Amino acid sequence: MKNYLLLLLVLLGFACAKTKPVEAIGGIKPVDIYTRLEKEGYTTLKNIGGKSGNSWTNRKSTDSTEYMIVTMSSDVNTVESVKATATITPGKNIRNTLPFFVLIGTLPYDGADPSGVIRWLETNFDTKKQIETTIGDATFTLLSPSASSRVLRIEKNKALK
Repeated sequence: MKNYLLLLLVLLGFACAKTKPVEAIGGIKPVDIYTRLEKEGYTTLKNIGGKSGNSWTNRKSTDSTEYMIVTMSSDVNTVESVKATATITPGKNIRNTLPFFVLIGTLPYDGADPSGVIRWLETNFDTKKQIETTIGDATFTLLSPSASSRVLRIEKNKALK
């Protein structure tokens, strides 16, 4: 009987142990993202404990461009997704926002390849359709919803979910 109780306690301990969410991108925390962006002049709005999890929203504006980055996670120590959006004044060149996407795409994480991400962004930035690539622990999706906006999503490598 004592052995069964001990076994039950051990199994319960494993079941209750905190683990990194399966959807989390390895090797990066929200603080890594928002502090890097704050150093570049972005503001940070933290929404901890919201109904849909935790979010960190970074924003920066220029005369012709709005930049926004939303980092999402179910806890404060992991990153499950990053969504970066740049919107320009109509008539301006969207390609001028490429350095912003390079900044976001080269965030450090497990298996990161900054030069590979830069090449991929430079090659595909003008593509009018949704395009995706996987590098290390992250899947990158580039969207072109209009001539005046681009969106980059970074999520856990889909093959590793």
